Amino acid sequence: MAFSPNHKYVVSVGSQHDMIVNVWDWRGGVKYKEPVPLMGRSAILGEQRNNHFCDVACGRGEMADSTYAITKSGLLCEFNNRRLLDKWVELRTTSANCMAVGEHFIFIGCAEGIVRCFSPSTLQFVTTLPRTHYLGVDVAQGLSISHMATHPNNAKYPDVIAVTYDQRNNKVTCVYNDHSLYVWDVRDIKRVGKSHSFLFHSACIWGVEMYPSLTGVGDFVGQGSSGKGGGGPLTPAMPPGSFVTCSSDDTIRVWNLDMGNSSSSSPASQNETAYQKNIYSNELLKVIYVDQELTYLKDLDLSAAGSSEKIHDLHSLEETCRIEAHDAEVLCLEYTRPDCGHRFLASASRDRLIHVFSVDEEYNFLQTLDDHSSSITAVRFINMHGQLQMVSCGADKSIIFRQLQASPETPWQFSRGHNIAGKTTLYDMEVDSGQKHVLTACQDRNIRVYNVSNGKHSKTFKGSVGEDGSLIKVVLDSSGIYAATSSTDKTLSIYDYYSGECMATMWGHSELATGLRFTCDGRRLVSASGDGCLFVWRLPHDMAVTVHARLSQQAARAQGIKAAVSQQPHVPVIKRPLPVPNGHHLDNETFGAPPSDFLDPNANNIEENDYRFSVGQLPLWAKKQIVDDVSPPTSLGSSSGVGGSGSGGGGSSSVGTSCSSSLRGVSAGVSGNSSRQQVDFPKGRWAQRIDAAGITVKSVLESDSVIPFPLNQDKRADSDGSKDSSIDSGTEVRQYSSFRRETMVVSKRVS
Repeated sequence: MAFSPNHKYVVSVGSQHDMIVNVWDWRGGVKYKEPVPLMGRSAILGEQRNNHFCDVACGRGEMADSTYAITKSGLLCEFNNRRLLDKWVELRTTSANCMAVGEHFIFIGCAEGIVRCFSPSTLQFVTTLPRTHYLGVDVAQGLSISHMATHPNNAKYPDVIAVTYDQRNNKVTCVYNDHSLYVWDVRDIKRVGKSHSFLFHSACIWGVEMYPSLTGVGDFVGQGSSGKGGGGPLTPAMPPGSFVTCSSDDTIRVWNLDMGNSSSSSPASQNETAYQKNIYSNELLKVIYVDQELTYLKDLDLSAAGSSEKIHDLHSLEETCRIEAHDAEVLCLEYTRPDCGHRFLASASRDRLIHVFSVDEEYNFLQTLDDHSSSITAVRFINMHGQLQMVSCGADKSIIFRQLQASPETPWQFSRGHNIAGKTTLYDMEVDSGQKHVLTACQDRNIRVYNVSNGKHSKTFKGSVGEDGSLIKVVLDSSGIYAATSSTDKTLSIYDYYSGECMATMWGHSELATGLRFTCDGRRLVSASGDGCLFVWRLPHDMAVTVHARLSQQAARAQGIKAAVSQQPHVPVIKRPLPVPNGHHLDNETFGAPPSDFLDPNANNIEENDYRFSVGQLPLWAKKQIVDDVSPPTSLGSSSGVGGSGSGGGGSSSVGTSCSSSLRGVSAGVSGNSSRQQVDFPKGRWAQRIDAAGITVKSVLESDSVIPFPLNQDKRADSDGSKDSSIDSGTEVRQYSSFRRETMVVSKRVS
């Protein structure tokens, strides 16, 4: 790639055999589709005609008539204005890859991190730039510039694949095939120094996770290998805001964006963590090399799928355990939450299996689940009402809910519960902040939400603004308000989880985004892609404020509950009496066995206590019924009086007491006519029809009087077995409405 002399166009070429030269208007981002004719003649190579020329550049200043080229074997050649090979020089390297030409220097990038400098006029050797870090360097130890000078004897270095020279600022920028970038200061060519450096992943990034906010004593290093005890100072392992990524280059990297920003973090807080700012990168804190051979660290056309699991200590980042768990690629790893009371690790793979391990038993194997018929894409743990559940989804379009149960044979096992058959393939799953619903990223670009308690589908909203591709990732922020999605069309979207409204859409990755995570403070979104790049997106101010407000509310609520529990271990329940319109209260404040004189002394003695009899409060539904059923009977009684019922107060009382409460029926009957007791009768389908004589109830005690229950001659509206036969059916209201309509019609006719 090269800029045109007027800096208006960019000319790019592809690989060796595509034979295409593209011209771009880089300001407008437009590529010219019409072919561009290239008029020229071949150079006379002479003895070098069989070489592989890999880069070419034109001279500058006094050497503008010359053309320079390098060969793959390591030769620098100069052609004069007559196309003749004028002179050449050996670079003394195994391979030369790129070249940058200025008025006074020529910089050539070679293998093993070597950058040679030559004079354009004479092709004399000037100097060699310092080498970069060696492959497998521990960046956390590079706290001073002297660390770059101490290299092991058998060290290997990345190859230089691109170089450019900024003559105005005297800076040489080099890109290496481990995706690292160095900027060298060549103001004094005899004393070249490093200006900036950046280290990145060299292959596809498969996952990104936020470093948890740890506050306990065991969350610090300097306490032994396990971080659970021992001597040494208590030092936090990672600064706040750190996140971890894993890649196909067999490295795990820890990043922090606030370490190099003096405005966001004070120098004192930066020095209080175990991993501090180093000389290699402002953002990279630590690199864990999984493959000690460093086979995939360079940008090579190699790919590997791992079936083993490696456990690293969260504080020291040292490997503590290795598990050969699956026969195919592992697609998901999930730990239980710290507040669930159990410490399990679940792994899901393309072999359709889920393995569960006990963390407390040194990752001892507990259970294998084989309920899925295809690759398992996501596994999540849910702690709902103290019951631990496991939810998994896969390419077989199913979601399976499992509950943790204990049995005499095995201590803990997950048993299968709900099984949901979806409509499309499910690629990812997320749990909301309340752990009551799960969100699934579906192949049809929709987000489907399911209830955890019953497994039913709650709602569906669109997860991508495009019409092509599939959703492969969905993640919620820590407050549970916004959901971020990734699609195979290389776009990212943010949606309001409650309304389903699209809040933002982003693009920029050259490959699909394989990982998404919101930062703990809700101000940023980190996306990882198959192109080996990490993008950090700043959320709009309004969204960040909303997330912060919700997090503050949740923290205050949790702190209030915790403080209440700690300060008042036994909080008495204050029971307010339920008011009844007649002035009485149902306020049974005391509970327990009844007094000795509560039962009739003449009753038969029970030798064996087959049951326990106690006095307690009325159920809540009974109290509500007493309050709710007061209003209609009162109005009905007055209406019947206005209607001129010939039975006086008794008629109104019988209508007003048409409810299933015997207490209400007796009290209303006494208020209407003290000489006549009226009692409510059973109603509905379950009521038994009796004859006109009624029924008689007699106690087993001879001292009790006989209680007659005469049959009411007025047939109840719901005694015919209608559907509305419950206490909340509203029969009285319907009778009152029809009675009032009849009264109004009669009044109109009379008037």
